[in-house]
Amino acid sequence: MTTLPESPPLPTEPTHPLSGPLSRQIWRLFWPAFLAMLFETANTVANVFWVGQLGTQPVAGVVSSMFILWLAFSLLNIVISGVIATVARSLGARRPEQARHYATQAFFFALTFGAVVGGGGVLFGEEFFRWMGNEPEVAALGYRYLALLSAFLPFLFGAETVASIFRASGDAKTPMLVTSSALIFNIALNPCLIFGLGPFPQLGVSGAGLSTGIAYMAELCAFLVLIKIKKPAFAPGLAEKIKPDWKTIGEIVKIGLPISISGIAFTIVYLFLDNLASSFGVFALAALGFGNRIEAISFLTCFALSVAAATLVGQYLGAKDPEGAQRAAYKTTFYASLITGFLMLVFLVLPHPIVRLFSSDPQVIEAAVAYLRIIALSQIFMGFEIVLEGAFSGAGDTLPAMLISVPGSLARIPLAYFFAQNLGWGVSGIWWALTVTTAVRGAVMLYWFSRGGWKKKKVAGISAV
Repeated sequence: MTTLPESPPLPTEPTHPLSGPLSRQIWRLFWPAFLAMLFETANTVANVFWVGQLGTQPVAGVVSSMFILWLAFSLLNIVISGVIATVARSLGARRPEQARHYATQAFFFALTFGAVVGGGGVLFGEEFFRWMGNEPEVAALGYRYLALLSAFLPFLFGAETVASIFRASGDAKTPMLVTSSALIFNIALNPCLIFGLGPFPQLGVSGAGLSTGIAYMAELCAFLVLIKIKKPAFAPGLAEKIKPDWKTIGEIVKIGLPISISGIAFTIVYLFLDNLASSFGVFALAALGFGNRIEAISFLTCFALSVAAATLVGQYLGAKDPEGAQRAAYKTTFYASLITGFLMLVFLVLPHPIVRLFSSDPQVIEAAVAYLRIIALSQIFMGFEIVLEGAFSGAGDTLPAMLISVPGSLARIPLAYFFAQNLGWGVSGIWWALTVTTAVRGAVMLYWFSRGGWKKKKVAGISAV
């Protein structure tokens, strides 16, 4: 990357992550990220709900397409993880021009990469549904939804990249407001395009894909308008012609690729576990789905805290304060432990009333209650893993997180088969495989992070030591 001149120190503003007590810095980043993720979850539920009114086959097609969309989000992490590390490090070092350069290159790459991934969804989506073994009608409906959504992936990749740039600057509120507004728009537009309400055409399952795609486009447009109005120093340069700097893009990809590989491994392993659960009957598959939805509150909390950890670690390292970065990571992990510890108790003590909110089937209730009680034992370790993965990401040292996460995910397959079939534990064997691997990954992540090698990682040409 071309060497950029250092700029004068930035003024300390209330929105700057490094101003104010550490706890306030963490919560200022946490709650908007958490609310944005809640809206994303609500949007997914709304999509499935409205499509479900069309019948079993359309909803089966949409649900089947979720697997390839998870893969797309994992690929998006290549850009997101890389841009957070580089922009946060640059701003921590008080180099807004350099942050702007990384943001601009990341935005350009996100649009291009989104087009490639989206093109892959359009061209190879039908093969994916055949590989999944779906019925022809289900596959046709699923591909119709996926192909439309894939065409809009450049807008999603661009919007999520800009949102990550804002978060890396310490402003998590702006992306929360933009993202939640776009998702509310999608929830309202969905039934209009699915059922042909008012002046809108009746598009069926295609309407769900088109509605979500339009929301992605509206989200990106809203971000671009905000950048035009506010003109933040760190935002992508949109007025000038963007010239690709492949060295800078390569640095972003190098940081983000390990996190992306971890996400891809997690998604593929989940597919195998899904198939194993289905071998025990529909009740087991339903229990896994309900259990995941209930546990989502824990996932979302930890992922939102990981956003805070990534931003603060990156900024403190940019400010040449590695001890401050370590304090931020550990304090964020401590908050995750408090919340996941509370949820652990809830899952252990109140599983029956929680599960009955989702199902009245005795078999499903029994299996889902077992799920909650077993995975409760690993909730605190899950907090360690997710938050510290964010801290590693903010430091730009993502290889250790991948080396811990990927083997841990892959180990779930043989362990699940061994516990469920060889030991005769049935579907609970799958739950135990999830719990054991999560606990091990969390413990190893905590140990590796405590060694402190991440403090020496040079990112964006800036060393913390």
